[in-house]
Amino acid sequence: MTEVIRRAAELQERLAPSDVPRPSGVRESELVRIAVELGLDERFVRDALSDPTTFAQDDKGKLTSVDRTLERIAAGLPGSEAFEIALDEFGPTAGLQSGPTTVGDTMTYQSMVGLSHCEMLVSKKGGRTRVKVGVSTFLPVIAVALPVMLAVGILAGVVGESMGPAAGWGLAALGVVLDWFVMRRTIKWSNIKVLEKLEALVSRLNREAGKVSQDGDGEQARIQ
Repeated sequence: MTEVIRRAAELQERLAPSDVPRPSGVRESELVRIAVELGLDERFVRDALSDPTTFAQDDKGKLTSVDRTLERIAAGLPGSEAFEIALDEFGPTAGLQSGPTTVGDTMTYQSMVGLSHCEMLVSKKGGRTRVKVGVSTFLPVIAVALPVMLAVGILAGVVGESMGPAAGWGLAALGVVLDWFVMRRTIKWSNIKVLEKLEALVSRLNREAGKVSQDGDGEQARIQ
């Protein structure tokens, strides 16, 4: 059943004419009701909905990678609310040349978190909110690695002249190892900051969508 629904959604996205109306998604209460009718326990359905990994995509790159790609799928929100929350929670950094650009249901902008430059893409699709972050943590290489290597090279040359080539080369090797270790730790720290920021954004989107869903259910109940 799951594979049939997934395949049908892929076919519709790829083959349906562009002027065919797209569904705006279902509310959480409706999704729970459908799942229960299909024989699933409501408790497990709600646990799956509240688990952030349910809608997470595979991240590319490790915490110690200079370049990473992070992608998350959060709940959808009406109008431009998802964009407003993204800018408030994971906003553009002052001083960067390009501000937020919105084209249709997609917004792009640049941000800085820790020592990482982030290319942000927030889009609304199929009743959900997709957040994709291209992370480039190049500043530690410029701010940490190069100055340390320069200092180690100068110091190793001085030591080599006074204590012999072996001492100079030994100090240079030790400096390279320490520089590599410090740079990796700095990159990891910065990537963790980006990940925390992204998870906070997704959590807030899901919370706000839950409020909208509850308000909608309450209004519907009053009308009935």
